[in-house]
Amino acid sequence: MLPMRLRQLRRVACCAALLAAIPQIFSYASPDAFQHHVVGRPMPRVIRHIKPPTAAEVQQVIANAQEGKLGDRGEVFVAAQFAVLGCILFGNVPVVGDALTVLAGPGFMLLGLGLIVAGLIELRDVLSPWVVPAANTELKTSGVFAYVRHPLYAGLIAFSLGLSVATGSAARLVLTLVLGAILDRKATVEETALCNRYTDYVAYRDRVPAKILPSLDKILEDYA
Repeated sequence: MLPMRLRQLRRVACCAALLAAIPQIFSYASPDAFQHHVVGRPMPRVIRHIKPPTAAEVQQVIANAQEGKLGDRGEVFVAAQFAVLGCILFGNVPVVGDALTVLAGPGFMLLGLGLIVAGLIELRDVLSPWVVPAANTELKTSGVFAYVRHPLYAGLIAFSLGLSVATGSAARLVLTLVLGAILDRKATVEETALCNRYTDYVAYRDRVPAKILPSLDKILEDYA
């Protein structure tokens, strides 16, 4: 617990130092002045052409933020955005942070395994690692496939995310994002082949809009 608290204090100190440096950075009259005071060597041409915001630009941004009617501008999304960013910067979630650290990793891993098992139960002998469906197979649309079109891919991503959180591995988290991008592209190519093989796949795709992430709305609708 103590090392975790020390890491959180280091994050807070780094964020405070960065915030304290911002006014000093913008206090220089030009990028060349910033270069002279801070670095002391010639700046790259691209940096020299960057100009600090003018007072008129700042005033316009403030006016943009004041436009619109209160309640109709999407304040909930902005508040949620900055709340989550604050939690990311400080590395913790108030009140439930420790519980999330303990439960989120295993929870996502179990969710991933559940999706994989549910998908395998439905696929059985239809299972294939390739994007082209196996010959003499039927389209699976029941069970977990009624909620998400690619549950195995969803399970792999959820399990990888859970393992990343449980082990506190930034490298695993980045690789999970890479895996998600690969599987999303693979699913797109696979669905082209499925449309060519099964005449009713387009209707199934329209009926189940969730490609990889399960549709919570549909689950609640069926079980409410």
